[in-house]
Amino acid sequence: MSEWLTIGKLVDQLNVGEIAECSDGKSYVTVTEEGHFSFCDKNGHHRCFLDFYATKPNRERMYRIVPNYVTLDEAIAAYQDGKTIVSYWRGSTMEFTKKAECDKWTVCSGRFFDGKWTIKD
Repeated sequence: MSEWLTIGKLVDQLNVGEIAECSDGKSYVTVTEEGHFSFCDKNGHHRCFLDFYATKPNRERMYRIVPNYVTLDEAIAAYQDGKTIVSYWRGSTMEFTKKAECDKWTVCSGRFFDGKWTIKD
């Protein structure tokens, strides 16, 4: 999971299509193609008429960008295309890249089947 951000850093770092979780544990924020910040559900679906403004309560909250998890198949395909992939399992994070000296992985099968994966750009 990413680090907690202030509203200013969130505005700088949140990209179109990404979702940020609010520290209140109930709210999520996304940014539209047009650059509008808006409240959404945890799947990124916009809530009508709930634009995200820099009100005092919103400025006092912290935010963290939710990783865009992909399937293991998508992660392996990205790895084969030369991208770096990241695995999250049991509180640990591992990066895999073809740029490393060794192209063989030694990892627990639980990481593959129970872990979550992201693709680094």
